[in-house]
Amino acid sequence: MRCLRPVLLSLLSVLALARAEAHPHVFIDTGLTFRFDGEGRLGAVSVVWAFDDFSSMLMVEDMEMDKDGDGVLTDDEIARLTAMFSDWPEDFAGDLYLTRDGKPVALSGPLDVAVRYQQGRIVVTHIRALLDRIRPEDERIEVQVYDPTYYTFYDLVGTLEIRGRDDCRVQIEKADIAAAQRKYGDELAKVFNFLSGYVQPDGLENMAISPIDLKETLLELIAREAEFARRGRQAEIWAKMNSLIDKDVIEALYAASQADVRINLVIRGICGLRPGIAGLSENIRVKSIVGRFLEHSRIVCFGNGFGLPSKRARVFISSADWMGRNLNRRVETLIECFNETVKAQITSQVMAANMADEAQSWLLQPDGRYLRYLPAGRDDLFSCHKFFMENPSLSGRGSAGARDVPALMHSTD
Repeated sequence: MRCLRPVLLSLLSVLALARAEAHPHVFIDTGLTFRFDGEGRLGAVSVVWAFDDFSSMLMVEDMEMDKDGDGVLTDDEIARLTAMFSDWPEDFAGDLYLTRDGKPVALSGPLDVAVRYQQGRIVVTHIRALLDRIRPEDERIEVQVYDPTYYTFYDLVGTLEIRGRDDCRVQIEKADIAAAQRKYGDELAKVFNFLSGYVQPDGLENMAISPIDLKETLLELIAREAEFARRGRQAEIWAKMNSLIDKDVIEALYAASQADVRINLVIRGICGLRPGIAGLSENIRVKSIVGRFLEHSRIVCFGNGFGLPSKRARVFISSADWMGRNLNRRVETLIECFNETVKAQITSQVMAANMADEAQSWLLQPDGRYLRYLPAGRDDLFSCHKFFMENPSLSGRGSAGARDVPALMHSTD
């Protein structure tokens, strides 16, 4: 933004960053209004989010709104949407970032949130106040609009408005999408160079690898979920792998359990963790599924303050079991899934089926014994392997697979 007085004083650049490193799944038309106070200082930014038709439809259906399909939401439904968009996670920056002379500018959470539903699209407006107001003629200010997880594509539409001053104009700079798309390839090349030439990769942003930072990243994610629990948020961890014997990871899971994180583990082979011990691991459940298939997938899901399954969960796939040799002495990878469909299939189909399995599950007891839970008189015990055989292409079936999985969590209580 250039404030034109007798001389040129400063520049504000507004960047709309595409989700360049992964395919976007939510598309939002956004508008910005820069609000200046009576002293000519930038005090707030008004933000408009207009969600695409498909994302709007999914939200409305998931929240069981507009059941008559007339495209009109009730006052109660609008209030529920407003409450949802007002309740931001602690680590969500609202996809709006301000800097002055390269230093971050603190913004308030969403103020004056309003939601409307028009022509099949959810439109959200809110205000982000600057905690320290700025004179643009004194400092260089940049405003960036983007989703750092590359899940959402923001497109600046219309004219960016300025209120409270008539001597400024806005300059828009588009992101270098091609450069951003090369980042994943560059990081994969670093991993292969590490394998073939022992050249340690630096600056990885999209994946963690052992023996460098995979274990550290995993411990941080577990601790983060425990912090959500301490703040009264829904904290939950689901994980699936072959073996769990790393001492540091086990202690982190114990600490998370004591913070009231609900933890459900599918460990097919060796498990050095003892679940269900009062004061230590009463919130941890462990099962081993022994059946037709010897599965090797490693998955870990974090509720991210919203429980599981949830669209806001963080979902990771990995090559590593939680063992010392995998975390400390081998080259393994941990990669976060951002694709909405893949995340839904992992949480609501693959992991839900593993959690729901009764027919082939052995439950680990506090004393280290495994017991099989086979209720007498039932011939309808759910088998996740049978489910996977009958539904071999979950991706092709979309959300249908999730509806086939019973709402059942394993427990001997």
